[in-house]
Amino acid sequence: MSAGLPPTHIRQRLPRRVIALVVAAVLTTLALIAVVVQRSATPSRASLPLGVRAELELRDAEKATQRGELDRAGAALTAAMDTLDLRLSEAPGDAAATRAWLAAADRAVEVALRRGHPEAALVLLTRGAERANALLDAQRSDTRAVLDAVAMTNKLVDALERAGGQRALARMRLEELTSRLEPSAIEGEATLAAAARSWLRLAGMHAGEQARAALERAWSAAEKAWSSGATSGDAAEADAVFDAAVAHARRSNDVAGAFTLEKRAVAWHTRRAAAAGSNTDAHRALESRGLEAADTARAAGDDAQARAWLDAAVAARRARWTSAQGDAKASGALDLARALSGLGAHHSATGALSEAEVAHGEAVRVAEPLQGPARRTLQTALGNWAQALARVGQLEPARAAAARSHAAAQQLASQPGVGLDARLDVAVAGLRWARLLRAEPSPDRTRAAAIATAALAAMPALEGERARSTRAGLEALLAELATRR
Repeated sequence: MSAGLPPTHIRQRLPRRVIALVVAAVLTTLALIAVVVQRSATPSRASLPLGVRAELELRDAEKATQRGELDRAGAALTAAMDTLDLRLSEAPGDAAATRAWLAAADRAVEVALRRGHPEAALVLLTRGAERANALLDAQRSDTRAVLDAVAMTNKLVDALERAGGQRALARMRLEELTSRLEPSAIEGEATLAAAARSWLRLAGMHAGEQARAALERAWSAAEKAWSSGATSGDAAEADAVFDAAVAHARRSNDVAGAFTLEKRAVAWHTRRAAAAGSNTDAHRALESRGLEAADTARAAGDDAQARAWLDAAVAARRARWTSAQGDAKASGALDLARALSGLGAHHSATGALSEAEVAHGEAVRVAEPLQGPARRTLQTALGNWAQALARVGQLEPARAAAARSHAAAQQLASQPGVGLDARLDVAVAGLRWARLLRAEPSPDRTRAAAIATAALAAMPALEGERARSTRAGLEALLAELATRR
């Protein structure tokens, strides 16, 4: 006889529906008993170790976030942070618990922002930056501690800047971080890179001597951080710091200081390229730095150093272009044309007009095969060559080169997806061509006026010095032509 069921002779007298109901009731009762037994055997979360409890709460938050239940996710993250706070009250030096708290806070910030509560996010970021800095104080040589402090502080600074009117507080928070990131006291590429970026950002919030001091620390960190990297990204990171320092010196009218910095930057790239062996990216970065540094050298009155850097870049790029095959040939042509244009500009600035025409003419010939967006290099080279030809008295070839430059600019501007700068290039090329057409001898003022009028009508609504000077140049040329036709 089955347990819990009526005897057989009674079951035979009962309707089948009643029997089914009885069986269902028995099964339900057994299931409830099983649940009760299971729950009694499972401890409550309150009795679990704090680390385990926090992990469960973080899982709850993750599931709620995936379901889009942001209020529940925020509550679960708050609970996890409270649990970790309890753990840290018992063991203040528990680095693992601190990092878990920081991770929970980071997620809570995202949830708060998605819920439209930037004030709550700002409070969390403030607590997070303070806690991350405290961990960094305890573990100055730990890479993860540095990266956590940098990440949390920069998010806090971003939030303060978004809030508006908080620039002073944002700068103070960044100063609190960078005071812990003295480049001479830290090692490791990741930590030094983080320090360089942080000092660079702080420099942007300061002016004068404070900016210069921050840039010096950023430079020191950058030199150490990216010296062993051979990628173009490493060089670009370092050059961003170098460029900022040089630009600050020039804004401060410290041309000699800017020149000293450029020599230091070129020396860094030279060491890096030597260590990289045949790595092309490292050598291209050195050449690009030399091309940029030449302007500063010339401004400082050292034409010989400027010429040395330019000649070195041109020679290296000509050799690479000559031996290149396939796609590398186009890349080499682009590099060489730009270097030749830099050399031509230097000759023009120093009065070597014949040498300038030769350099710009070679840049055009090298750039002729370029296709796609790279054609802008040809368009620029043609414009430079037109001016160089005019300076040595070759007016008709200059006009022809200017016309080609204008046509190339129009073709580039007609491509889908190009920006307003491409239209500005058309106006600049039109102004150059129109000026050459109105030049003596044999001026063609009617045609010059037509080209200048079309260029002015097509001027994009852009601000900036280049747009303003082009518009002013077109207006002045049209005013002159109106009185002389």
